[in-house]
Amino acid sequence: MARALHKANEIRAMKKLIFVLGIIFTASLTLSAQCHNQRQQVKDKNKRPSISFGFQLADPMENLGASYRSAYIGMEGAVMINVRQTPFEIGTSFAWAYLGSQQRNIALVVGEVDGQNIHSNGSKKFSHDNFRGYLVGRFKPFNGRVQPYADFLAGAQGFTSTAVTERTNSGYTEIVAKEKLERNVSPSFGYGFGLKLRLNRYVLVETKYQYLHGQFATFTNPTTTHISSNGELHYETATGSTTMQVFHIGMSFEF
Repeated sequence: MARALHKANEIRAMKKLIFVLGIIFTASLTLSAQCHNQRQQVKDKNKRPSISFGFQLADPMENLGASYRSAYIGMEGAVMINVRQTPFEIGTSFAWAYLGSQQRNIALVVGEVDGQNIHSNGSKKFSHDNFRGYLVGRFKPFNGRVQPYADFLAGAQGFTSTAVTERTNSGYTEIVAKEKLERNVSPSFGYGFGLKLRLNRYVLVETKYQYLHGQFATFTNPTTTHISSNGELHYETATGSTTMQVFHIGMSFEF
């Protein structure tokens, strides 16, 4: 009888021990989950570096707009880094815009027989590009779903004009000459305003406007371009301010 009573007491003690261990285990899991959530919330509130890409519409103004009389498609990429979890960011941006081209089918001289030139079908293209690189200072006070910001930009922009001559032979085309005829650089600075809309923790949609004041530079005036039937190229250059405004839409990725 005493032995049976002792056995029952051992079982009750074992049940109590298991119950206490269960409570401790459950409390440990709950505390661990709460700590993880708190760390995650703190991490989500931190302002992280970002990489942005997008398409742009560049609209030349002032002297530049007198020569390039339309808006032109381009692209931009930017990297921004937060300054010690403040509303300020610094970074760099690089952009390219295609400023159009002039092209004409021409007769290429490919040889000579008995004093007579031998011609082949071909074409000549005169294209213009704009490249921009800036250091960017940004004020972005909010890090939630909606993130407005203001930028200040300082850097330089370049203008190049390239002539490419191609020959068509037996159904295929080959480049027979390529030459950069103009390459000019001017200092540039400006400001901009933008807005980011958060889709999830890492991905945001971004749109922005930039006003870029360009200093005086020499650039090709495409309205003066003439390509003759034998491929001779004639054009004039212009000198003036290289100011433009830019409209941008793209994506931004935080990491």
